[in-house]
Amino acid sequence: MPTEEWVLNWTNSIYPDRKRRGDRARELFAKLLDDGYSAVDASELLVGNGVADIGMADEMIAEASGITASETRRTVPRHYADVRDRIEKLIVSMPSQEVMDIVIGDGRNRFAVGKLSKREMSDLDSLLRLARSQRGGDGRVMDAIHSAIESHVQNAILDTETLADGEISFDWSDDGMTAAASDWHGSYRISMRDDSCTCDRYVLGGFRHLGLMCEHVMCAHKVKSGNEWDDVSGTRKVFSQASNDGTKTAWCDRLRREIDITSSCVEAECPFFGGHGGDFIRCGFASR
Repeated sequence: MPTEEWVLNWTNSIYPDRKRRGDRARELFAKLLDDGYSAVDASELLVGNGVADIGMADEMIAEASGITASETRRTVPRHYADVRDRIEKLIVSMPSQEVMDIVIGDGRNRFAVGKLSKREMSDLDSLLRLARSQRGGDGRVMDAIHSAIESHVQNAILDTETLADGEISFDWSDDGMTAAASDWHGSYRISMRDDSCTCDRYVLGGFRHLGLMCEHVMCAHKVKSGNEWDDVSGTRKVFSQASNDGTKTAWCDRLRREIDITSSCVEAECPFFGGHGGDFIRCGFASR
């Protein structure tokens, strides 16, 4: 019997006990891995056929990647540094193609975090293969990988913060841990237990593997936090200086050089530029 049909048959079985359902999902997950499926493909197949929910899939991928359950319980990620360690674990534990699928999709996925050229994809694939063969032992290789994807991940985080300010409504469960979230695109199911969501951006964009939140989950955290939420903590102050001709400059961690704020931040519409004050600018690019 084809594996897909074998898995599909289990969707007709009902497991009222979450533990029993989780145990069975792990059993099927292990069989899919033995049959040659990648961890990502196996989890997507189980979720797609209703055998496992997103939370279970996250746990199984985390276990397959050597990420402990406690590490998947995360705070709100506001900077690349918040998910850097998780990404390194994915790099050394998964084949390069799986990591590429998570970060940039198949090249046609509009929800993918990364948008790379063919040359950049080829270079990244080579670096990922090398990093995995070295088990992450060469810090220079890891730094090169982070440099290739950091701006894309950080931009996704900033996009999430912007979208989370939109009109999103919630219909909470009695325990306040799950909710039906609705925006002008549609309705989704979120869980505060594992910060998961059924929206396309979270599922298809690789967010759940990278440890990122979608706008629905982040908005839910804002609602739960109330007045304690800090809307500007996604940026930091970078002090600037003015020359005699009135040109304002500041150090750019992304480009690793001094830049003209007007041309490099404002006119270039840098996605990390968060405005400026008298002697500083706000930058969303997280310094490592």
